[in-house]
Amino acid sequence: MSHVLGIGFWCDVYKKNPRVRVFFDGQFLEEYEITHDPVPEWGVAPNGKNFSPERAVFRYPEAKLFAIEDHQLEGKESIEIRIEVENDDNNYTNGFMTKYTSLLLKTFFFCPLELITNREKAEPYVEKHMDWFNQPFSSTDNWHVFFNKYKNTDRKVVYPFLTTFAKWVGKGGQVVENVLDYTLGGTGTYTVKICKKHRTWIAMKKTRPWGMIWLQPIFIKNFLWGKVAKYLRNENN
Repeated sequence: MSHVLGIGFWCDVYKKNPRVRVFFDGQFLEEYEITHDPVPEWGVAPNGKNFSPERAVFRYPEAKLFAIEDHQLEGKESIEIRIEVENDDNNYTNGFMTKYTSLLLKTFFFCPLELITNREKAEPYVEKHMDWFNQPFSSTDNWHVFFNKYKNTDRKVVYPFLTTFAKWVGKGGQVVENVLDYTLGGTGTYTVKICKKHRTWIAMKKTRPWGMIWLQPIFIKNFLWGKVAKYLRNENN
């Protein structure tokens, strides 16, 4: 296994669990149900003052993990990942709808297996980005302002996330070009194209001549090196 694809949803179920089908470069990987797991309340520093990311509650839903082998990537310069969602659960009656099952694609990443299993090698680079996250904030800033600035600036590549460049097309014609923190209802399809660049695979346009790649150190340290690494160790045992 050379890479790991992770997919996890916050899901607020009305009556019926939605189903998803996952495709990697046109190859069907798996179909499964998403169970009720609503968006949690976020932890925020009192009055939004003296915020630092380590004081917030960075939570991600459990991820479905897919092993992507070397031969699935060989000779490719770009690959499409597609998630088809079947979700028609609502109380639509006579033109009105007040309740429905909603999804938020929150955990969505693609990275080398080595990033998860070889922490010693990756840790110096992750800690450099952690230093940036730990910069002090003024008393007028809060985490809402910070993340709204961060996620809306030139659609930055935040490695190993794919959500910023993932697109949603709903059954009824709804189109969302950037699904980051976007709650959706109904049937539709998520798609994202990953490109081979900088000796890895990232969600961005390969021809993009500018911009840097940000590591998401908190996600890597707490989720990949925590939950995912523990899961893989248990699987191997």
